Amino acid sequence: MAEHVSSVIFLSSILTANVTPKQVKSLPAVKSIGMRNELRSPDDNTTLADDTYNWETWYSNMVENANQVHSVNSDLLLFFSGLNYDVTLSPITTASDLGDGTVFKKSDFDFADKIVLELHNYDSSATSCSSLSSSLLSDGFDALETNDSSIVNVLPVVMTEFGYAQDDTTYTEVYASCLREWLPSVHAGWMIWVLSGSYYVREGIQDYDETWGKFTRAYTWSGEFVISD
Repeated sequence: MAEHVSSVIFLSSILTANVTPKQVKSLPAVKSIGMRNELRSPDDNTTLADDTYNWETWYSNMVENANQVHSVNSDLLLFFSGLNYDVTLSPITTASDLGDGTVFKKSDFDFADKIVLELHNYDSSATSCSSLSSSLLSDGFDALETNDSSIVNVLPVVMTEFGYAQDDTTYTEVYASCLREWLPSVHAGWMIWVLSGSYYVREGIQDYDETWGKFTRAYTWSGEFVISD
């Protein structure tokens, strides 16, 4: 479960409220909670961005949030998203210094066995699978590498957003074809953007067509599926 909104608005333009862990405790099908979608720099306030948009602040807020959730509902998996539109968690896997000696070590937390790292990727301009997979590893998917002694925090990783236009050619290009093979090979989880074929209203347009949707507006299947396993 991730964040929800109460009206027809988009996560990319707002800060949204969370459904609380207490509310889902009686719902056995709910197994996880995404604590924040795509942490972004407050670019309309450069002083705030300079002072707070960093890994040390990330640690303070995400760990506090995780502790609060875990104290209320210790069964939930806790999804930790990264910075820069959630495209990187690079210093987390190696327990690098996040500032003033702050380091993220899963062994420090009561919720260590509930941590899941989540990343987004829309690098559709990738020219080779080797370069794309290399960047994904350095951005945080190296948390899956159990035999690498430099990885302090071995953790499950889920690509919670990726996608592409549902047409006759895009699925054959490097980005889609690489992820189709690479994600299963490293045993990563994945979620695709997006299933819906249209929106009630988007950008002021009724029945707005979602060209990346796996379904058409009539909910028939659209395009090729990305990952078979």
